[in-house]
Amino acid sequence: MDLSAVVFRSKRARSIQVSSVVATIFAVFPPLGLVVYLIFHHNAPSSGSALFVSVENSVLASVIALVMVGLGGIPLGFYLYRNNTPMSRGLAILVRLPLGVPPLVAGVMLLVVFGPNSPIGHLFGGRLTNTFTAIVIAQAFAALPYVIEGSRGAFGSVDSQAQVVASSLKMGNLAQLTAIFIPLAWSPIRSALLLGYLRAFGEFGAILLVAYSPLSLPIYTYVSFEGTGLGSTAVPIAVTLVLSGLVAFAISKLRWPSSTMVRLCVGSRRANHRSSRQVLVEPDAEPTGVKIKGQVGTFVFDINFEVRKGCTVLLGPSGSGKTITLNALAGHLETGCDLYVGRSLENLIQGSVGYVPQRFSLWPHLTLSQNLGLASSFGSSFLDPTDLLGSLDLAQFANRFPPSLSGGQYQRGALARALASNSTVVLLDEPLSALDVQLRASHLRMLDTTIKGSVEYLFVVTHDVTEAAYLADWLVVVASGTVLQEGPSGFVLNNPVSPQVAAILGADNAIFLKDANQYVGTGHRACFFSSDVAVIQGNAGDWHIDNVVELGTFVLDSLKVSPWNTEARFGCGEGQITARLDANVALDINTAYRLGVRTQRLFVFE
Repeated sequence: MDLSAVVFRSKRARSIQVSSVVATIFAVFPPLGLVVYLIFHHNAPSSGSALFVSVENSVLASVIALVMVGLGGIPLGFYLYRNNTPMSRGLAILVRLPLGVPPLVAGVMLLVVFGPNSPIGHLFGGRLTNTFTAIVIAQAFAALPYVIEGSRGAFGSVDSQAQVVASSLKMGNLAQLTAIFIPLAWSPIRSALLLGYLRAFGEFGAILLVAYSPLSLPIYTYVSFEGTGLGSTAVPIAVTLVLSGLVAFAISKLRWPSSTMVRLCVGSRRANHRSSRQVLVEPDAEPTGVKIKGQVGTFVFDINFEVRKGCTVLLGPSGSGKTITLNALAGHLETGCDLYVGRSLENLIQGSVGYVPQRFSLWPHLTLSQNLGLASSFGSSFLDPTDLLGSLDLAQFANRFPPSLSGGQYQRGALARALASNSTVVLLDEPLSALDVQLRASHLRMLDTTIKGSVEYLFVVTHDVTEAAYLADWLVVVASGTVLQEGPSGFVLNNPVSPQVAAILGADNAIFLKDANQYVGTGHRACFFSSDVAVIQGNAGDWHIDNVVELGTFVLDSLKVSPWNTEARFGCGEGQITARLDANVALDINTAYRLGVRTQRLFVFE
């Protein structure tokens, strides 16, 4: 064990503890000192009625200012988060300015705009300053940047896939804000509101200039200190701390009415909803196309493929652009990308699209039934969530929140939500990646029997060849942002056009055959599966295995035996040949063996 590392960690832990103690002392000692001073040295305030009026003005004005700031600042933070235009960037800079402006300067700015000689002041007869309204204006101006910036940062913490699902349903900005974004980001938004309130409650400089009278608590405290000194100031300071703490505690307990907002969304959509689904699909014989071209960061891609009714599977390794393609079809197009689709498909994706992202992303603040109800309200027609949950064996979990569901229940719930929109287009991004082997098999059958038969166009993204072979009617092989091959599933799986496609399809051996027989041909590159390699026993001409071609003689380099099979690696000049053989095969290291491979799964390329 490295003792120096232990010593280093101990020193680091002590430094953190010392820093924490210093910060605690710095934060706690001033309030404790005030309490001690208040007990032994305080004087009664010179005017109890003036103190009461100041308390009333500060508390009521700060609450009104907070409501105003919340109603305006949270949507503005949402706008700044969702937009990255020159105008939005310039606006973001402007709203931050009050954070770095001295309070007296902020007061001067407010006088310029709201003072008696300003256009707005003239409009109100010069009565905006030195009034309760002026206190509200000054406090709102001080608090607004905290709420805007806090909200914008909070929205950035919302799960991106939950946002894509909302976009796929074509939810409006107001519905997304109130039913999805605010509840998912409520904790940091509430903290931003709390900071905004405390900033408003304690505002001094701006109020001093625009509303010296009537008094607020900070102004009253200042007047008391100027008039009679520190003794008479202790009581208003104590009152300020107590009241600000009580209201701050109340704000910290506020809950966003998620269920109410969902009911309002569903109700408003239901009142104006189409009564039947309008299907705009061309005949089966007419394919449509999808093209996505652009650049995200350093990733450049140009994906172009045909789509036919039924199940289209995008197969390829991670980082191929498959998810970007689905997101674009869902209506969440990345900046710097362009989407082109055939007219028939374009008509369909203009409406709601059922989408199951990689992490499934059920909205965690809503029950399973509410997830389906909200998706259904933005769909092409209303479906009963109860019936849909029952068809997927989820009826008993209708009132559960997603975090309390098991992995399989959660995945089926995401599929149910995708179907709840009754869309003609459904997108599934790695729908089985989070499931164990047993659940994966059962859910693969469910996708084939339940989902494929209920939609016009089904798009599935996967890197698992078995899933692709089971589901695909039309297979599209992609890598590095381009389409390598597309066509009917059976044809592509049995006729890869390049070694790269063969490798994506699972051919984990690729060698150059230098002494090949007539079947292969000298200098060709052969790709094949390790499970199809056979060890040929006996002399040449003595063995007879149907549909197997001999590769040559190779030396066994390594051997890994498991209860299920034996993995053997043979030296092959520039690389190795991997063979997965029966567990009971007896082989010796550094021994030469003749190898063959099944003819129908031997892919040969020039």
